[in-house]
Amino acid sequence: MRQESELCMKKSVTGSILVAGGMISTAILFAAGISAGITNDGNFSTLWIINQFGLIPVLVVYFAVAVIGAIITLIAIFDNGEDYEEGNSSTSSK
Repeated sequence: MRQESELCMKKSVTGSILVAGGMISTAILFAAGISAGITNDGNFSTLWIINQFGLIPVLVVYFAVAVIGAIITLIAIFDNGEDYEEGNSSTSSK
């Protein structure tokens, strides 16, 4: 039972760190795009500015990391431990 809770905790902490890292990186990238100062009377959007610097693939990667982290966290939260019931575990506890 203890292994199950430790594994669930590890998954949720890992997922939370990935979500935080992805969202913070995305926010920093948007902030840098806003502060770039490449506007024509305010007509250009932040995504256009990020595109001009060629950073759209980086934005997609940061967002994907955040989504993957959210999925890992949700799996850890809703995992009911069916694989770790006594007798079904692949590792033996002493």
